[in-house]
Amino acid sequence: MSGAPLSGAFFWYDANVLYNLLSLHMSKKMVRTIFTIDEEYDIFQVWVSLRFCGEDEFDLLCKSFGLDIENGEKIRSCSQYETCSSLLTELMHKRYIASKKKLMCAVKMYAAAWDSVNDEFYDTVARVTKYPWQFSLYKVVISPFHKGLSNRNANTVIRSASEDPHEQLRITAHEILMIQLWYVFESVFGKKYVTKNNQFFWAANEITTIAMLGFESKLNALWSDNQKGFDGFLLDYPHIHELKWVLGNEYREKDSFGEYLKQLKKLSCV
Repeated sequence: MSGAPLSGAFFWYDANVLYNLLSLHMSKKMVRTIFTIDEEYDIFQVWVSLRFCGEDEFDLLCKSFGLDIENGEKIRSCSQYETCSSLLTELMHKRYIASKKKLMCAVKMYAAAWDSVNDEFYDTVARVTKYPWQFSLYKVVISPFHKGLSNRNANTVIRSASEDPHEQLRITAHEILMIQLWYVFESVFGKKYVTKNNQFFWAANEITTIAMLGFESKLNALWSDNQKGFDGFLLDYPHIHELKWVLGNEYREKDSFGEYLKQLKKLSCV
């Protein structure tokens, strides 16, 4: 089942060349968001999560996916998805059958909630970064077990069917914005450099995302009261708290996003 494209959309053009020369009513290109159910993609991401998780995350992930430890270990041990895809599909398909009505309802609710922020979100991010959106369409897969996942190399994110879509607008935006920031980082610094310093740029992406969503007034105004601001986010990542405050201050005091990126480059070399 696929969610219908939303009626609202933001149009963009190459910000570096034309952004300040043309009116927003000229040279437009639509950025849309669709909400959908994609069992195959969702189940593949279960394997990705188990395969590459840390030891301290494994038991909790198995529990959240409804898997016993034995099957979790079998899946994690597969170096290629094809090796365990049949077993994993058999196990996870049961969750989809049981959650069918819930998933269909959640798709409609997420789409309705997102329609109120779609244009402002894409518009403001493009204005702030001066980069066009990498994709003209972003796909949000509603899942019975994943809470939130962003795909670095594609236009697809995952959100939970068990969350309140309106209260979770910022988290949906967070996952989409992370895709775009990977694109910006690799465009500015080069894919090879970003890959070499992957841990730093992962942390920088997470922190820059919450900074933009919380410090940019037009974006912060889109979220419910308990989802506004900067301080209360990324609390589950204590190992990046020091960097969070450093980059948060850099972002808040920036003259432009380009200047902020220069500071990122300096810090990545430390």
